[in-house]
Amino acid sequence: MPLNELMAILMFVSVIFVIMLGFPVAFTMSGVAIIFALIGSALDVFEWRTMGAIMGRIYGIMSNEMLVAITLFVLMGILLEKSRAAERLVTTTSKLFGSFSGGLAFSVVIVGAMLAAATGMVAATVSVLALITVPAMRRAGYQPSFMSGTICATGTLAQLIPPSTVLILIGDMLRGATPADRLGGPVTVSDLFAGAILPGLVVVGLFMLYILYRAVWYPQTCPPLLKDTESKVTLKTLFVDAIVPLSLIVAVLGSILGGIATPTEAAAVGAVGSAVIVVLDRGLSWRMVSDVSIATGYLVTMVYALMIGATIFSLAFKGFGGDQVAFDLLAKMPGNAMGALFIVLALTFVLGFFLDSFEIIFIVVPTFAPPLIALGIEPLWFGVLLAVVLQTSYLTPPFGLAVFYLMGVYKDIGTSTIIRGVIPYTGLQCVAIAAIFYFPWLSTWLPTVLF
Repeated sequence: MPLNELMAILMFVSVIFVIMLGFPVAFTMSGVAIIFALIGSALDVFEWRTMGAIMGRIYGIMSNEMLVAITLFVLMGILLEKSRAAERLVTTTSKLFGSFSGGLAFSVVIVGAMLAAATGMVAATVSVLALITVPAMRRAGYQPSFMSGTICATGTLAQLIPPSTVLILIGDMLRGATPADRLGGPVTVSDLFAGAILPGLVVVGLFMLYILYRAVWYPQTCPPLLKDTESKVTLKTLFVDAIVPLSLIVAVLGSILGGIATPTEAAAVGAVGSAVIVVLDRGLSWRMVSDVSIATGYLVTMVYALMIGATIFSLAFKGFGGDQVAFDLLAKMPGNAMGALFIVLALTFVLGFFLDSFEIIFIVVPTFAPPLIALGIEPLWFGVLLAVVLQTSYLTPPFGLAVFYLMGVYKDIGTSTIIRGVIPYTGLQCVAIAAIFYFPWLSTWLPTVLF
């Protein structure tokens, strides 16, 4: 094996190893890349001038209008988390379904899917659902593991159901990897949003079927909420509590899928709409503005730092010929393109045990998307499959952020209890991955019809 290709492999392995040690991902990717570039230049297997494109790449990231959508959608999600509108939506729907066996769990999935579409943030969805539904589920006598698993799994829908920041990042990175002669042009974020809708409904449907199974065969684990005067819901209350968040969801997604607005423009509509909701709920204060601004700035800065680190890593990796190494490696996999796709998805699933989904995106997509697309894999299909696999990274221990989000709200729920609850839902998500893998039209049909 040529020395430059060996250096590319060692650089990729070194990044994974150093990240596992707990070092910040953004600085690890850029630092390892620069160190290997210096060593490669000294060994005369790397052209140092390749790194001269760094400033141009960074400028391209900072001036990318599509990435503004991430900032606006994060702002929209945090504002809705602080708003009482999301709380009223959860409370009202829980009362509506609570008189049935498994009804509270059904309401968690239904409302969670709507919150996921409204916030696009796993942390916000899990936290709101936990704060509102856990007391009611405990009063009804729900099995702790089933209750915890349902809340955590539903919260991860924010990874898949548009508008998801994960889909925005995948779409932006796939756009550069898509061949110019692809029918329909490069993959866009709007394509991914449309492509994720049917898979999102498949995952929601599987969750609902599992809850129905528990309600029929194990009703003692999910009994109905005892009827009382507080459980009554009037038509007026239902209309008021549901119409505001639903109208925001329709305005954001409808404008994107209808071709009226770009994702960035729709994100601006969502941010303004969520701000209006906060004002109408009389929840606006200087303290809230400060908290929302700091939280938004923290998340967005993290994303941009990761993108810059991934760009530096990608430059060095390609400078060593790593893209050709990845292509040759995947081309030799059993099953050709399909076998290569399976291996990449399996690697992503394993990385999900240890890394956050954002970190995985910036490692997997630049490294493996170009060779997979060159082998004939449809980039839109790959993007949606990757998003569904990344959804599991929020559930699988030991990282499983959704588990820690729930524990942060209710510290008396043990880790082992939550993990027992999320295991069946992780299995259901694997079923969804298999369905999308064997039936690609689930991710490509709607974008074809709309665009």
